[in-house]
Formats: sequence, C-alpha cells, structure tokens
Amino acid sequence: MVGCPMFILNQKLKNLKHKLKFWNKNVFGNINTLVKEAEQKLISIQADIDINGASEALLGNQKSAQIDFEKALNKEEEF
Repeated sequence: MVGCPMFILNQKLKNLKHKLKFWNKNVFGNINTLVKEAEQKLISIQADIDINGASEALLGNQKSAQIDFEKALNKEEEF
C-alpha cells in the first residue's frame, strides 16, 4: 500500500476486520443459537427418560447431549 501512514493503517485495519469476521463465523458461529439448541436437545432427551424410563440408549444420548451442551457453554464463555 502506498500513501500516508494513517491511510495505510486504516486500510490494514479494514482488511483485518474482514478476516476477523470470517474467522468468527467459522470458529464460533452463532453462539446463542448453538447453546439454545444444545440445551433443548438435552431437555428433550431428559423428558423422554422421564416418560419412557431410563434405557441404555437414552442414557447414552443424555450423556452425549450433556457433553455437547457443556462444549457450547464453554464456547460461549470463551467468546
């Protein structure tokens, strides 16, 4: 880039802004939606357990959903 040092800095910051937006979407995505979906999945599985009783498959699904929910919460905290 050629020009005044302030112009060069401005252009570099604009380029960085675009790259950071792209990175944010790819790494974090929409965190609020991710957390809500993981929570709803966990609640749904727990409701199935309450209605149908505990089975190996449902308990495994619950454990998996709990892990996904915790990962989503950790991502939200990192963000």
